[in-house]
Amino acid sequence: MITFAGIFEKFIEKFIEVVLAHVFPSLIANLPTKASARAELDKLHDRANRIWARLADAEQKYQIENESVLLWLSELRSIAFDTEDLENEFEARARIAPEASYRALLSSAWYYWCVLSRVDEINNKYDAIYKDRQAQMLHDCDQARAVTTTRRSDTRQTGSLEGAHRLRGRHEESERLIDLLLQDLNNTYFPPVLSITGEGGMGKTALARSAFNHPRITDHFKPLIWVSLSPNSDPVETIRKIIEGITETNCNLSTLDMLQRSLQQLLSGKSFLLVLDGVYTEDLFFWETVRAPLNTAQSGSKVLVTTRNKRTAQYMGSSDQDQVALTGLNSTSLWLILKDEAFLHISTLNENLESIGKDIAAKCYGSPIAAKLLGRTLCGITDEEEWNRLLQDMPDPDEVVDKILPTLKLSYELLTLPLKRCFAYCSIFPKGYEFDRDNLVKLWVSEGLAKSERHRESKTPEDIGKKQFTDLLWRSFFQPCGRNRYVMPGAIHDLCQSVSVYECARVGHSGIQQDKHKMVRYASLCGDRLNPKSVDYIYEMKHLRTLIVYTMGHVPVEDVLQQNLSSNLKFLRSLDLSNCKFDNLHESIGNLIHLRYLNLCGSLFKTLPDSICKLLNLQTLNLDECYNLKELPKGMSSLINMRHIGLSLDWEKWDEKDFDSMPPHLGRLTSLQTLSRFAVSKGDGCRINELDKLNLRGVLCISKLENVKNGDDAAEASLYKKKHLDFLILRWSAGKCSDSDNEKVIRQLEPSREIKSIWIEGYNGSEFPSWVSDSSFRNLETLKLFNCKVCVNLPQVAKFPQLRKLYLMGLDMVKDLNQLVGQSADSGGFQSLKLLHLSDMPELEKWFILPNGFLTNLCDLYISNCPKLAHISYLPSSLSRFELRNCQNLLLLPSTVPSLTNIIVEGVDSKIIGWIQTITSLTSLSLIKIPKLSCITGANLSRLSGLTKLKIDGCNNLRSIASTGGLQYLPSLKKLDISCCEMLQMFCDQGLPCRIEELHLKGLKSLNSLPNGLNLLCHLHTMEISDVPMLPSVPMMPPSLHFLSISECQDLERRCEMGGPDCQNVKHIKCLLIGKTPQLR
Repeated sequence: MITFAGIFEKFIEKFIEVVLAHVFPSLIANLPTKASARAELDKLHDRANRIWARLADAEQKYQIENESVLLWLSELRSIAFDTEDLENEFEARARIAPEASYRALLSSAWYYWCVLSRVDEINNKYDAIYKDRQAQMLHDCDQARAVTTTRRSDTRQTGSLEGAHRLRGRHEESERLIDLLLQDLNNTYFPPVLSITGEGGMGKTALARSAFNHPRITDHFKPLIWVSLSPNSDPVETIRKIIEGITETNCNLSTLDMLQRSLQQLLSGKSFLLVLDGVYTEDLFFWETVRAPLNTAQSGSKVLVTTRNKRTAQYMGSSDQDQVALTGLNSTSLWLILKDEAFLHISTLNENLESIGKDIAAKCYGSPIAAKLLGRTLCGITDEEEWNRLLQDMPDPDEVVDKILPTLKLSYELLTLPLKRCFAYCSIFPKGYEFDRDNLVKLWVSEGLAKSERHRESKTPEDIGKKQFTDLLWRSFFQPCGRNRYVMPGAIHDLCQSVSVYECARVGHSGIQQDKHKMVRYASLCGDRLNPKSVDYIYEMKHLRTLIVYTMGHVPVEDVLQQNLSSNLKFLRSLDLSNCKFDNLHESIGNLIHLRYLNLCGSLFKTLPDSICKLLNLQTLNLDECYNLKELPKGMSSLINMRHIGLSLDWEKWDEKDFDSMPPHLGRLTSLQTLSRFAVSKGDGCRINELDKLNLRGVLCISKLENVKNGDDAAEASLYKKKHLDFLILRWSAGKCSDSDNEKVIRQLEPSREIKSIWIEGYNGSEFPSWVSDSSFRNLETLKLFNCKVCVNLPQVAKFPQLRKLYLMGLDMVKDLNQLVGQSADSGGFQSLKLLHLSDMPELEKWFILPNGFLTNLCDLYISNCPKLAHISYLPSSLSRFELRNCQNLLLLPSTVPSLTNIIVEGVDSKIIGWIQTITSLTSLSLIKIPKLSCITGANLSRLSGLTKLKIDGCNNLRSIASTGGLQYLPSLKKLDISCCEMLQMFCDQGLPCRIEELHLKGLKSLNSLPNGLNLLCHLHTMEISDVPMLPSVPMMPPSLHFLSISECQDLERRCEMGGPDCQNVKHIKCLLIGKTPQLR
């Protein structure tokens, strides 16, 4: 409907065009243009280059301590950053096609005028800084000369990360700590807390790690848990880390109560050692909250903390007698540490260098980490002059109050300029934060920090960044902390903060940690929630380039942070919201035109806003573990600078949910290195040939392969060219009909010979392609063939030299495993195989017929749901773990398996017990859901004298266990777990083995008595009775019993409560859990 207002608006617009065209032509001719703005920007760019050159010269040639000079250099750097931001903004706008209208002309002219104004502003700022600081120019020699060293060759840095270094100079402290950990301490609180105290750089973590891995400790405690804390750690996050340390999986529990109950169950009856490394808080509530769920553990459990603050140790209940206080090492020990590092590859010592080295060690002020860093710095340098130069530059004892930090700073000064900048960037990490190498390298790349000193370096920025990371790791600025993660030691983190004071900030929930916000370029926001004041403070950093949000649990990011992000922080290059788990990404994200790195890992949203396709500078988009994500924006092919699209999931648990299709024309992203998933579209959508020009690395899962029409289409993916792929998953959707010839398709999906892992899922061809049998896959470590329902023949893979894991699952038509061997049976095979997994193979009949020389290193064998398999003629002597599930006909197995220590059988014939008793090396046995098993006699197990763990679960026809003779035939038995055996009436009426430590009875509906002589078991410390309603009473329990849980037994619970008939029999137990109510003594 045409309105008067609409007609009037069009009239006014036309009138303005006529006026501009005929009345003011000279005005239009004098408007600022793109060319004039570009010319001024080029001049500013040249000035910025001169600034960068001056900064590089200053950082390389001088040790700058003067605060005013540091501030001046930071202001110069700020000008260079502002110039880069303005240039990037100009280039981004230049990519937008101009409109042919007078309104667009005026808009462009206004923008170019703003650019020219901004250029004048930056120039004026530079002139003011230069005049104000002219008296403090570096060529006046008012700064100390920087230490210089001869550059080492790259080959020097390989191999030094392997193996553990000796703990020098701490023998007495180490022995005392181990003795304390093994002693029974008369501590008021449980569990008792031991502590290692000392200044930063004294080796607290190294001493704790040495004890943690000592054989006397690893043999005594189970489990051992290591948790690294930061100053802002709260009880919720700390308990979550403890749970993850025990289970080695991510913990998604959110509330404190759920976390405490989970940890209480995990530690119930266990003798654990918990190390809390880097405790800073003096908050008593913190430790009381963390300690509460530890009370169900076995007596003898310990907590070891490392802290700089003795008051912290005292707050946690560590007395002076329970503390190991570290002071500085003597110069002899420091020299040994320095020598270990400096002469790593030299067998003969130069006497002069040794003398100088001892003088350097004497100036390390007792700090082992300073000696280690300086040793690494001098490694490979044999010029005495350079050693003397380093010695002369070290501070004298009376020059500084804080002696360790200046000494550590010498190692920093010896870094190349790119390494200095990469290291300083890391100060935005909270202390104790564990970071991922690849993510850090991508952050360096996005900020332009991954640069080679060789201007003609042909490597990718990622390769350069990884080399820089390795160099810092090699020099001990980073330390590995397990599971591909790294951490900065406390003293190194202090150093990192000291060298980045003007450019980096950490904003925490306990207060602002940086007040120079106008020059800050890199920042992190830390805390258990997003404080609006902290967010407002971040918004004052108008020129911020990196923002990383570290939060604990779900936070309403879209309400607190997202809504004003693009308007306040428009120069952001790197944004990490991976910890926030939000369910909506704001449309305004598309306004962050400088953005190069966006980490949304673990988010809960289902879709991404289309505006993300405006981020033309974007290089990394991390969407790992975004399980709800249904599709990617259609316009992603416009992101021509994209290098990494992370779409990884837990491939083991991933269900059939996947993208219906990928965005069209992804093949245009020729810089793309990472694309974790690619779903082939139907019809004319995103076809598999889009992969052709992509030089991908790492993991690639190609799903919906039923949509590939023929082999010619598959060949266009050119997988064989992708030499940097490590892990390839080829996936056909389960139950999907397809018109394509799958055998021809898979034949053309042959990967590079450099591949390490191949999974083939849902393939419905009758045979596998010949390339799967090609032994030239010399790096292949894992092969998984899953749900290939109509395949009859197996590939011949016995000759793969590096194959360590082989999974054959859901292969309905396969009958004979000897197909894996083929014609190579005479010359050995599977030389490297450690794990063999066979499951859901209903037609499998024939086991390997192998001579000696096959499967010589096999440790783990898993066989499940193979009902026709009746005979296994050969098991290697190396086998240590065997799981057999739902194979009713398998009765014939070899009796000579000397290394077999762990057997789990489920749903098998009860006659298997006869074979089990021939395996005299057994230490752990689980009998699960064996329907015909009615009785277990002592004679059945009489030859298993080394058995320490016995589990019997779900044997519904089992009526008695060792009713005569007891389990005395098992003298080594320490843990007995019987559950869900509803017909069991009695067991071990003549008593349990005297070494028994744990007894768990659950779901035994018919059991009416406990074994005799429980009160005589002097090693029994943990006992659990759950859902055993027929037990009439609880007998006197032994004095050693520390933990007793009784649940779902109403009569028994009533008898054992305070004042009940059996109360006297359990009153001495320290941790008594009746129902859900703990009754601590």
